[in-house]
Amino acid sequence: MPTKKLTDRTISHLKAPKSGRLELWDSVLPGFGLRVTDKDARTWFVMYRAGLGEDRRQRRLKIGDAKLMDLAEAREAARDAMRQVAKGADPALDRHPARPSTDGAVRAISTDYLARYVRKNTRSSTYRETKRIFDVDILPAWGGRELASITRRDVGELLEGIAARGAEVQANRTLARLKTFFAWCVDEEIITASPVGRMKPPTKEKARDRALSDDEIRWFWQGCDALGWPFGPLFKLLLLTAQRRDEVAGIAFAEFDLEKRLWTIPRERAKNDRTHEVPLSELAL
Repeated sequence: MPTKKLTDRTISHLKAPKSGRLELWDSVLPGFGLRVTDKDARTWFVMYRAGLGEDRRQRRLKIGDAKLMDLAEAREAARDAMRQVAKGADPALDRHPARPSTDGAVRAISTDYLARYVRKNTRSSTYRETKRIFDVDILPAWGGRELASITRRDVGELLEGIAARGAEVQANRTLARLKTFFAWCVDEEIITASPVGRMKPPTKEKARDRALSDDEIRWFWQGCDALGWPFGPLFKLLLLTAQRRDEVAGIAFAEFDLEKRLWTIPRERAKNDRTHEVPLSELAL
């Protein structure tokens, strides 16, 4: 995140990002900054650490709307918050006290998160996988708990349980989804800090470099013939084009230019959100 001396001139000339959000940190007062969203919402904030031992966490405190509060006012408010921290107080918790326990709080908030953020900002396949992770592992464990009660230890126990059933990589994917979820909850001021923070993936993944031998390719091809339509031809095209499963499975005939021997995957179906052209061999055709 960029750090520079914030001035009234710098802020007045600052343009909203095309997507997502931009955060500028003040070099005059470390921990103080300005967040600007793609909708040009501008918010002053301050980051600090509060608590003792295992309970010590990073907090984000919203200072105010930058369109209503000028730089000098915001910087002084941030200084005041830091003075409170130095005295042992936690201004974020003082401003947003813990909510009373509510059955299904995690379930309700995750439903809101999936609808308002994941569905609108990610591909449909990412939405489906995120929802599946919540439905299969997260909600059965935490669905009826208050979100603010979820600790780093709770997350660790959840991931250990997933890994223990032989799904080590899935444990990593679950942590990645939880990091995004808790970050969204902090942004929405539902909680003051994420319990996962800099938590590392529980499993070290190895790059897959396995390749089929010539004999294995022959056996695979024969197996596809025995399997028949539709999965036999699907698996053959996966081998011949080296493209992703869902991209091949969702092929529409209009995506082919048979004269040019070219398959164009439209950006809305490509994982990287970019139009992708795939040359086709005679056998693929």
